[in-house]
Amino acid sequence: MNDAPIAGTFRLDGMIQGPLPPDLSVTGDIEAWILSARASGLVFHLRVDGPGFSIVTDPGIQATSRLAKPDLEALLSDALDGLLLLLPASCRGGVFSTVRSEEFRPGLALQTLFTVHPDGAVASEQRVVQIKTQEPHPEITAASLRRAALPALVVLLLILLASVFFIDYRKLFSEARDRVVPLAKEEVTVNQAALGKVVEVELAGIDHPHGALLFQLKRGSDWDRAHAAPPQDNPATWPDFLIRLAIHQSRLRIELYDKDDNNLGGGEISLDAIQKKPSAQVTVVANLSERLARIVIRP
Repeated sequence: MNDAPIAGTFRLDGMIQGPLPPDLSVTGDIEAWILSARASGLVFHLRVDGPGFSIVTDPGIQATSRLAKPDLEALLSDALDGLLLLLPASCRGGVFSTVRSEEFRPGLALQTLFTVHPDGAVASEQRVVQIKTQEPHPEITAASLRRAALPALVVLLLILLASVFFIDYRKLFSEARDRVVPLAKEEVTVNQAALGKVVEVELAGIDHPHGALLFQLKRGSDWDRAHAAPPQDNPATWPDFLIRLAIHQSRLRIELYDKDDNNLGGGEISLDAIQKKPSAQVTVVANLSERLARIVIRP
């Protein structure tokens, strides 16, 4: 019980809690995330309770040499970012994290707390504590020697977000015009950077009478590579894992925003059509309450 920790090991504690979207099924995506995190050396356990989920860390001591990336703080931050991207924007602000890592190096412990801001961004706060440690077991690797040689780095990031709301009469007149003049597809920007070169998406038209968006889908140059590999099969990066998972689930997520960057809702684009042929047009019912200005498409 009182034994000093072994240098070259780490442990996790805490949990992540958050809401599940009522109109989208993401439990399977989170389960795939659990498997991919485990493959990178991070062990979590999932519990779903009605409209919410809880992910608990495994408290067991693990060897840092088994991690997919030598920087534990960066690896955990990337993993939590990948988890949040599985949720629609409307749910990310409700995610709460008490996840903490403790990495043991010769004579010190790096203790890092991971939190989630109201805007869904992951932040970490780290401190270095001088402690008594045991010598690592003989299985010393080049990676562990490089990590032990690095000087201790204390990172303290405090992000303060302020929102200032003001009255703009030009904006009021613009909003009145927006309610009279039909929206043209050329007024809407489409951000599909998260898809890389796997899938190309173009807004082909807007069906105003039915409140629908028409998208032209096309396989990209990386389609065959991403399509062939299972999501959890040694992903090079979390974005790579997410796009493979999207192809495996045969869907993309869309988020809709107005010109003031307010979220207007979201939905899914089915990839069933381009599973069978290189390109196809699909329809997504939007039911927009405000004028659309920007579409973000994610895995």
